[in-house]
Amino acid sequence: MRGFSFVRLDKEGGVLLSGALKIENAAEIRMKLIDMIEKEDRVVITVGEDAEADLSFFQLICSAHRTAVRLNRSFGVASVRPQTFIRSSKAAGFLREKGCACDLMGDCVWVMGGEK
Repeated sequence: MRGFSFVRLDKEGGVLLSGALKIENAAEIRMKLIDMIEKEDRVVITVGEDAEADLSFFQLICSAHRTAVRLNRSFGVASVRPQTFIRSSKAAGFLREKGCACDLMGDCVWVMGGEK
């Protein structure tokens, strides 16, 4: 089983996630995301070039966003995303034109500009 990396980038809630962002690591990734959201007003995930994400990671991102909204915090994914991540999220049906009902601040991570 290949691992993943969760590296704090700065003191403002920036995090780099890379490696196997898959079901076998989902529980640990979830715990780390919740911990960050509870401690920071704003969390921004940068997805590494070597990241391999599956459906469970995309679901974790949505869940983390909902948690942040509930706690009146900001959560997002950096606008520069690896093409493999964009293709995977598109294939999984996650890219959107507008956010879901939880997207009160207009910061849904799946609303993409010209990257569709």
